[in-house]
Amino acid sequence: MNKFLLRSLAFTAFSFSVVLAGNKTNKTTFTPRSPGADLPLQLLRWHSHTSDKGSNFGGRMQFNPFFEQSVNGSKVGKFFTFDNKQELSVKAGSSLTVAGGDVQPYNLNLTGAYDGKISFKPKRSVFGVEMSYVQDLKCMIHGLYFSITNPILYVQNDPGLRETISANGTTATHAGPLSITEFMKGARLTSDWSEPLKYGKVNGKQEITGMGDIDLKLGYAIVNNRSAKLAVNFAGTIPTSNKPDAEYMFQPLLGNGHHWAIGAGLDSSFHVWKSEKENDRYLHATLAADYRYLFEGHQMRTLELKGKKWGRFIRMRQADPRDTSEDRLLANSLPGINALTRNCKVTPGSQVDGIASICYKHNKHVHFNLGYNIWARESEKVSLKDSWTSAGKFGLISSNDAYQEEGVVTTVTKGSATGTEVESYPVYVNQNKLTSVVASTPWTIKKTGPADMFPKLVRPESKSTGISSDTTIAAYATGNGTYIQESDVDKAEHACAMSHKIYGGLDYTLDPERDYPVVLGLWGDYEFAQNNAALDQWAVWCKLGMAF
Repeated sequence: MNKFLLRSLAFTAFSFSVVLAGNKTNKTTFTPRSPGADLPLQLLRWHSHTSDKGSNFGGRMQFNPFFEQSVNGSKVGKFFTFDNKQELSVKAGSSLTVAGGDVQPYNLNLTGAYDGKISFKPKRSVFGVEMSYVQDLKCMIHGLYFSITNPILYVQNDPGLRETISANGTTATHAGPLSITEFMKGARLTSDWSEPLKYGKVNGKQEITGMGDIDLKLGYAIVNNRSAKLAVNFAGTIPTSNKPDAEYMFQPLLGNGHHWAIGAGLDSSFHVWKSEKENDRYLHATLAADYRYLFEGHQMRTLELKGKKWGRFIRMRQADPRDTSEDRLLANSLPGINALTRNCKVTPGSQVDGIASICYKHNKHVHFNLGYNIWARESEKVSLKDSWTSAGKFGLISSNDAYQEEGVVTTVTKGSATGTEVESYPVYVNQNKLTSVVASTPWTIKKTGPADMFPKLVRPESKSTGISSDTTIAAYATGNGTYIQESDVDKAEHACAMSHKIYGGLDYTLDPERDYPVVLGLWGDYEFAQNNAALDQWAVWCKLGMAF
């Protein structure tokens, strides 16, 4: 039986390793491990403390000040780029639809003369105090207990945007941003951009202070004495922390993203060795695990265009909301990310947190601890809350320079193609100037998913009469002639994540013979992630615990 169990665990660990292999890339949302989902912080030295003398009232509380900081910024930076690249080249190519580097400058509201490189090196710092309280309910049922855990947190996130500029593309008529750093702050616009960058912004460090999620447990101790403990619990999480709104890349979060959760846990500890000469010396093992299922919640998430690398930044036009037919387009344009960021249904699903630790009691005052913690979370499930048509239709645009005035058209004719019909669209671009434009290229539609996963892009590539070629309004064409792109929710989902933590420390019990014992502790840990969907980080923390 034991061999079967060990083989099963080994197979499960191997399966997880295969699923988690390799870095994740071209993602739009990063949701780190919640500071409150930390079983070592909650349970270290809790078992021996709860069985100490005293505890007349049956209450036990602890305060755990801590500081943690991530260290794998270069690896996490690839999460937000594409093709697993640490650095992206931003340079114009030979045509409007092909970048000379990795990214077309025009999509970032820069002139075609811009030449530079960007990278990200995200870092998160957290300072907080986790407070826990356990109340014995033996007056109701012997062995029954209730616990509540709630952290107060300060979180600071820095996306770590680095930009190297070879040529900023400055021209006499360009009124827009002169760098990617400036564009991503969402401040400067050219005259023909109707909206600044609203989502996915980067503007230095972002910080938030507040209360983390509240974790509740109702448990039953089957065994609870100085030598051993075995308890089960039912648990729930009340979301009191902030909800992601997608305004900033690598947004700081106080909790799990504002999701309700329920779950269960197993908590056990036992003596593995005890000195025959000195009763105060022993070796104590702890095995514990918590499971949570995080329910669906609504969040703003940024989707991608399927098959496009950083397609979310491609410039777009929106249909004129004053036209009920939604066939007219506004003169001004907007960053594509503003159109592709939508209210979504997000289901994080299952999360597991487990520990295995050893505590050596040297005497009645001093304890040494060493342990291992594993944390894992399945991939999120994301879908649109509302259909694309609720926000109108959007057209993709291609042009040399964002600052130049766009051409004006009265009609655009969609050519015939398989599965489509020939249609003419009246196009409202400018009230004062009218020019005829006729599309000469068939407009094909890529349709591989549910209908509500399409951004309803309405512009085909067009040829103009009386309009210079550098102001042609066109779709962002692909090699196969696909001009309407399916949105990609996969890029908005946080991937399956797993991390491993080694922790250790010591604590000192003040006068353990007193009726109300007090414990002081100092600890440290290092956590390393299976891939870049979680953070490598280190932490130090203190513990003040008391029973009464």
